[in-house]
Amino acid sequence: MRVERTTTLPAAPTSARAARRFVAEALSHWRLPEVVETAELLVSELVTNALLHAHTNVELVARLSEGRVHIEVRDESSFLPTTRRHHQESQTGRGLELVETLADAWGVDAPYGSQGKGVWFELAAVELTTTAQRLAHHAHPSGRPPRSLSVCLQGVPTALYRASEEHRQGLIRELVLMTIEDAGPDEVPTRLVALNEELSQRFLSESAAARQQVQAAEQRGDATLNLLLELTPDASAPLLAIVELLEQADRFCQTGAMLTVAATAEIRAFRRWCVDEIVGQLAHRPPTPWRSR
Repeated sequence: MRVERTTTLPAAPTSARAARRFVAEALSHWRLPEVVETAELLVSELVTNALLHAHTNVELVARLSEGRVHIEVRDESSFLPTTRRHHQESQTGRGLELVETLADAWGVDAPYGSQGKGVWFELAAVELTTTAQRLAHHAHPSGRPPRSLSVCLQGVPTALYRASEEHRQGLIRELVLMTIEDAGPDEVPTRLVALNEELSQRFLSESAAARQQVQAAEQRGDATLNLLLELTPDASAPLLAIVELLEQADRFCQTGAMLTVAATAEIRAFRRWCVDEIVGQLAHRPPTPWRSR
C-alpha cells in the first residue's frame, strides 16, 4: 500500500510549525502515532534549514509505503546540505546531525525538477513511542547497554557553568508556566517542555554528579575545574538533542514571546563546547580545554 500527501509552504517563520502539523495529521490519519514525535522533530529541522538557506517556498511530501514513512522537503535552491563537525560558535546546521541519528535513512535528491533539491528521511513504523527510545534503539539495537566511559571537561569556569545552568532553569520554568496558561499541544512551549523532561530524566545521575563537583569547587574558591563524568557512548545523540532544544528555545525568546532573554553568546558557546567535547571524547578524540578552543 502506498499513500501520499503534499503541501506547499511559504518562505515564512510559521512554516516550520505548519510542517509539523501537516506531518502529525498525516501520520495520525495513517494510524502511526508511534513515529509522530520523531517525525515532527526532524521535519521541523529540515524546513528550518530550507528557510534559512534556500529562502524559497518549500514543498512538503509525506508518504507511507511498505511500512516505512518517507518525509521530503523540497526547495528551489541548489545548495546541498552536509553534516560536519561544528565549531562551538556555530548556531545552525546541527539539525542534520539529529536527522542522521534519529532517521532510519535519509538523503538528498538533486536536482529536483529543473533546479533545487529534495531532502528526505525515512522512519520505520516500529513501536518506539518516544524520541528517547528511538535514540537508545539507534545507539544499541541489541538491547544490551554499553559500558560507561570517562569524560573530562577541562578548564570549566565555575561562574560560567552556574550562569549557564541558571539561564536554562529560568528558561524552562517560564516555558512550563506558559504551558499551564494557554499553550496547546502543538505550541512551541509544550513541545520543548516535554522534550526537556524526557532528556532530563535520561541524565539525572550525571547532572547531579556535575553539580556536586561544581559546588565543591566553589566552596574551595576555585575559579575553574576539570569536570569528570561517566557516560555511555549512546549519550551523544541525546546531548545533541539537548543543544537543539536550547537553541530552539533561544529562537523562541528572540520572537519576543517570553520575558526570559536569549542566552548570551558566551553561554551558547559554552554549552556547545560541553556537548562537542563529550561527543568527541566518547569517540576517543583527545580533550580540548575551554580556553584552548
